[in-house]
Amino acid sequence: MTTSPSAVHGTSQAASRRQVRLVVATVFLTYTAMMVMTPLIAPLSREIGIAEWQVGLVVSTAAACIAVAGPIWGRLSQRVGPKRILTATVASGTCAMVVFAAAAQAGVEGALSAGAVFVVMLLVRGVWFGLSEAAVIPTAQAYIASVTPTVDERVRGVAAIGAATGTSMIVGAAAGGLLGGVSTLVPLWAVPVMLAATLLVIVIALRPAEPAEETVAPRRVSFTDQRVWPFLLISFGLFTALGFIQILVGFLVQDRLALDTEQATLITGIALLIAGVGLVISQGIAVPRLHWSPVRYIRVGALIALGGFCLLVPDWGALGLLVAIFLIGVGLGMAAPGYTAGASLAVTADEQGSVAGLVAATNALTFIVAPAAATALYETSQQAPLVAATVTTLLIAVFAFTHPRLRVTTGA
Repeated sequence: MTTSPSAVHGTSQAASRRQVRLVVATVFLTYTAMMVMTPLIAPLSREIGIAEWQVGLVVSTAAACIAVAGPIWGRLSQRVGPKRILTATVASGTCAMVVFAAAAQAGVEGALSAGAVFVVMLLVRGVWFGLSEAAVIPTAQAYIASVTPTVDERVRGVAAIGAATGTSMIVGAAAGGLLGGVSTLVPLWAVPVMLAATLLVIVIALRPAEPAEETVAPRRVSFTDQRVWPFLLISFGLFTALGFIQILVGFLVQDRLALDTEQATLITGIALLIAGVGLVISQGIAVPRLHWSPVRYIRVGALIALGGFCLLVPDWGALGLLVAIFLIGVGLGMAAPGYTAGASLAVTADEQGSVAGLVAATNALTFIVAPAAATALYETSQQAPLVAATVTTLLIAVFAFTHPRLRVTTGA
C-alpha cells in the first residue's frame, strides 16, 4: 500500500508547523528570561552605585554585538540548521548570565566595587551575552520565512514571533517585578535558570533541519539594497524611539513617583507588563485577523505609537505613564510585523537568512545609540529624551505615508 503525495505533503506541513511552534516557544522562553532583568536594571544599578550612563553603555555594547553578529547568525542558520545555532548560543548565554548574576550579587553585598561590577557587566552582559542573544531572532525569522510561501502566512509567522516577544514582556516583567519586590537577588539567578530550561527544550524537542535545508547557500543582502532599505529605516526609527523608553522607564518610575528600590522595581515591572499586553493585542489578536498589507500595519502602528509618546512627555502621574506605555506597545506591536514581513517578502528564498539578520541588526543598531543618548539627555532633563522619541516616531510616520517605494512595491 502506497501513501498518496497529498498525504505526504500534509504530514510534512504538520511537521513544519510543529517546528515553527517550537521555534516560537524558544523565542518566548529566551526573551522571558531576559525580560525578568529589565525591571531590576535601574534600581539595581543605583543600589550598587553604577551611574545611568554606565548602564546605557552596557546596553549599547550588547546592541553593537547583536548588530555585528545578527546577519552572520541569520546566514549561518540557513547553512547548518536552527537547532545547532540555538543550542550553542542559548548554552553560551546561560553561562554568561551565571557569571553576571554572581558579580551583581557580589556588588549588592559589597564584596565587589561598583567599578568592578561595571566592568563585568560590560564584558559579560554586554559582549558575551550580546553575541549569544544575537542568534535567536534571526534564526527564528529565517526558519519561518523558509516554510511560509505566501504573504498572509509570512505576516502571521512574523507576528507569531512578535507575539512571543510581547508575551515574554508580560510574563518576564511580571516575574521580575514580583521577584524583585522580594529581593533584588532572586531575579538575578532566575535568569540563568530559565535559560537553562530553554536549552533543555531545544535539545529535547527541536528537530534538526533536513539535509537539504542545511546545505542552502545563503546570499548576502546589503543594508542599502533598494528592495529593503525603506523597511530597515522604519525599523531603525521606531526601535530608536523604543530604545529611549526601555532604558528610561525604570528611572521615570522611580523619579516621577518618588519610590524606593523595591517599589520602583515592582511598578516598572507593571509598566513593562502593560507594554507587553499592548504588543500581544496587536500581534497575537489584531494582526492575524486583519489581513492588511505590510505597509498598512506600519502606518497604523506608527500613528498609535506616536499618540503614546505624545502622552508620555508630560508628567500625568502613574496612570498617564501606564496608558502611554500601553499605546506605545500597541503601536510598535502593529508596525513590527509590517516592516519585518515587508523586507522578507521583497527578497528571494536564498536571501531570507541575510534579511532576517539585517532586520535584527538594524533593531540592535538603535540600541547602540539610544541607551547612551537617552541616559545622557535624561541627566539634563526628564522631558528631553521623551521629546526626541516623539519627534523620531513622527518622522517615521510621515516617511511611511509619503515614500513612493512603499506605495509601489507593497500595494499599500
